[in-house]
Amino acid sequence: MIKIKNILRIAFVLLIFSGCKHTYKASSSGLDYESSVQIIRANDSESMNDLILMIDDKRFVVEKVYREKKILKAPKFYTSPGKHIILIKKGRTVVHSDTVFLGNQETRKIILR
Repeated sequence: MIKIKNILRIAFVLLIFSGCKHTYKASSSGLDYESSVQIIRANDSESMNDLILMIDDKRFVVEKVYREKKILKAPKFYTSPGKHIILIKKGRTVVHSDTVFLGNQETRKIILR
């Protein structure tokens, strides 16, 4: 009887320790030192497409600007954290100009009206 209890205890302990795998990640995602800018338009404003976003010397093409209601679909444009000069142009016209400070993993939303 003692042997059966010991065998059952060992089987139970083995079942507990081998049955569940731990799925913790020890590595980072790589976005620790990145910030982003997201361009959206007010819900009542007219459609804006084919804009050029300039963050310091980096140039991004914004094909479509989504409304505030559909902010989850709007793309994010990644840059490093810190102070940046942001220009948004449509053709040769400057639509928006601003100097911003972006923190780590911060997303700055620019609303065009």
